[in-house]
Amino acid sequence: MKILASILLGITLFTLLACHRTESRQQPLLQAKNLMKEHPDSAQILLETIPSPEKLPIEEYATWCLLVTQAQNKNYVKCMSDSVINIAVEYFGKIKNPLHYAKALYYIGRAYGMQKDWQRAIEFYKKGEDIALLINDKSALSLSLSECATIYKQ
Repeated sequence: MKILASILLGITLFTLLACHRTESRQQPLLQAKNLMKEHPDSAQILLETIPSPEKLPIEEYATWCLLVTQAQNKNYVKCMSDSVINIAVEYFGKIKNPLHYAKALYYIGRAYGMQKDWQRAIEFYKKGEDIALLINDKSALSLSLSECATIYKQ
């Protein structure tokens, strides 16, 4: 009986500790997401303090890539990396998360636009438009259309 109680206690403790570690890893991502609209500078600092984000589980890493690119865009960072946001584009496109996918497509379009690669920027904005229409996300749709209009105007 003591052995069974010890085993059950061990399993319970292991489960509780495993759940707590996951929450603590996701906490900075949730905090950054909540800060993004009004304090993107704080969100960017918080995201950049996460050690080795590439070692996070893939869903969290893709979310980190999306959030850090979003923060850089909101903070007017001139040199956004298409390689970072591309991780989010590939992941969210593959798992069929249309909301995150539409955002990722917008930000990769922004990255290409900053590099003055207008053709690729428009390609991604158009994909983002299609997804935004599919999920009826007027905000994502207006962002993509606005960026396309800016490019065409040049």
